[in-house]
Amino acid sequence: MATGDWVFFFDSLGRPRYRNLATGQFLSAPNVLALADEAIAVSGGGVAQASELLLADKLSVAEWVTAFRKQLKIEYSQEYLLGRGGIGQMTQSDYGRIGGLLRDQYRYLDRFAKEVAEGNLSPGQIRYRSDLYAKSAREAYERGLAVASKEAGNDEEIWILDPAVENCPGCVGFAGLGWVKIEDNAYDGAYPGSGATVCLTNCHCHIEYRKAE
Repeated sequence: MATGDWVFFFDSLGRPRYRNLATGQFLSAPNVLALADEAIAVSGGGVAQASELLLADKLSVAEWVTAFRKQLKIEYSQEYLLGRGGIGQMTQSDYGRIGGLLRDQYRYLDRFAKEVAEGNLSPGQIRYRSDLYAKSAREAYERGLAVASKEAGNDEEIWILDPAVENCPGCVGFAGLGWVKIEDNAYDGAYPGSGATVCLTNCHCHIEYRKAE
């Protein structure tokens, strides 16, 4: 399964990896996850810049929303493709999932913009909420990976906490379930970054997959 000069596959433990066809270089599962996080950080910088221009009255609310939407579309698409395994693996259903995620975010953004226009938010609140929107793209990576994992025949999943941060009760509860059947929907449709847990889009968790032993 190729994406440019890279081939996407799952190793014997069901973990996602990329291999460069030209150099033979491998990207391990942690490396792939790190790439997703780095991309979100870059996107967050773009969102933050737009919000600073808004606060400095160099962008109107309408112009800010346009810039924000563009950044979200780019990042959600990149994150989903990284999890899914590249554009060569994309189907109409995949594009539909990205579209659905973006429609939800655009609705939230419109409500956010209304509050901004009405002067109901402080500069600090605008910066904080802007950052949360940028981080929400992590859900797209996790959803793309979930689709690819099921397609590869994996049938179990586990919610993995980030040991470097203080995890919220919801994430701790999910992680405490251990390995669960994907079909059991043990996380009630939640994904890291989806905002379904107390930590909202600040979530640093990820989901791993495997074939049942």
